[in-house]
Amino acid sequence: MLVPWVDIDRAFNQAEALHRQVNALLGMESALRATPLTSTPRWSENDEGYTLSVDLPGLVQEDVELAVHHRHLSLKAKRSLSWPDGTQVRHRERRAFQLDRTWTLPQTADVEQTEAALTDGVLTIRIPKTPKATPRRIEVQHG
Repeated sequence: MLVPWVDIDRAFNQAEALHRQVNALLGMESALRATPLTSTPRWSENDEGYTLSVDLPGLVQEDVELAVHHRHLSLKAKRSLSWPDGTQVRHRERRAFQLDRTWTLPQTADVEQTEAALTDGVLTIRIPKTPKATPRRIEVQHG
């Protein structure tokens, strides 16, 4: 059964908001000011296939792991922050984070032809659709 992408996006937004509220209740005051680590993934579909875009600001190719296994697309990403020894950080805009998400792909997705590119902090994943089965005439040979 396929679930509309809009419902999945809404669920992720609600889960992320709940996560920030729980952190705030546990005394992590920075959670009150925190912005989401990444934006909600954007899914689109056309006749050729599906496109998933995820904002991953400040990450490079080595920080991102993408895999497809049994119609499940898994994304793992990690951003670490470090400064030279003796540096005292007075203010920072970015946070370290670890992301682990999995999506179930539609039956029409051609997982073998999936491509991904990370450009300017945006991960774009293109998943083509499988060719539709077209009826063909089979000639019967004389035995």
